[in-house]
Amino acid sequence: MLTAQKAHTNGNDFLLVEGSQHKPDELVQKIAHRRTGIGCDQVLFYQKKNNIAQVTFFNQDGSQAALCLNGVYALANHLIKQSPISWQIETQHHTFTSHISNDQLHVAFRQEIILDYRPIERLFVERVPTLNRAFFISVGNHHLVLPEADLGTLELPELAKEIETKGLFPDGINISTFKQQNLETQMQTHERGVGLTLGCGSAALAVFAHQLQQHSKHQAITIKQPGGTVVFEKKQENFYMHAHSQVIATVEINS
Repeated sequence: MLTAQKAHTNGNDFLLVEGSQHKPDELVQKIAHRRTGIGCDQVLFYQKKNNIAQVTFFNQDGSQAALCLNGVYALANHLIKQSPISWQIETQHHTFTSHISNDQLHVAFRQEIILDYRPIERLFVERVPTLNRAFFISVGNHHLVLPEADLGTLELPELAKEIETKGLFPDGINISTFKQQNLETQMQTHERGVGLTLGCGSAALAVFAHQLQQHSKHQAITIKQPGGTVVFEKKQENFYMHAHSQVIATVEINS
């Protein structure tokens, strides 16, 4: 019997499971299914000692992800409610620090989280012309962001299927479209291994990174996704994230 917390950040929902598991991919496929399981976008397995928590991420289909920023935020919110201290959350590649400021949870991390930023390769555009203005951004997870795309007409599931059919990213890739107006951005995301999602933190971070490159004077940006709003801010060498997160329930799982 396992105990887990069902939580969400901006509608991006998770199961938070303390402890490592044998064959976690099989367990995830069982419990993350929205009809035959509990249902969630991702399952997070974490282990904690003192004020440090180490975490791994698994998509709904059982594939492992390098990072889920909304998941980090959900875990930080859960941990800080358990013990109101500054928590350090360690992922495969990055370390995050959580703290409460003005009654709001903030998660801080180094700007070195942006591992790669470049326009999409011409060869890819020749195969999928829709990507002619896309950028490839890696924050541990790989993202394609399409600036100023029409969120009402661009069908992300079809675009993801076309990219998969053309064999451009064999392991899949997250795809986001966004439009910016002043300091507010609207975006939507098709997440690898999940599909259309109400929110994706690392995708929002990728969009923030793109906007910093294009408009360096904008050091704080509000991003609206279907599930809610996230604010990113750059201060010196650090990024700060604030969003809405909630633990919905504690559940017991027959593993």
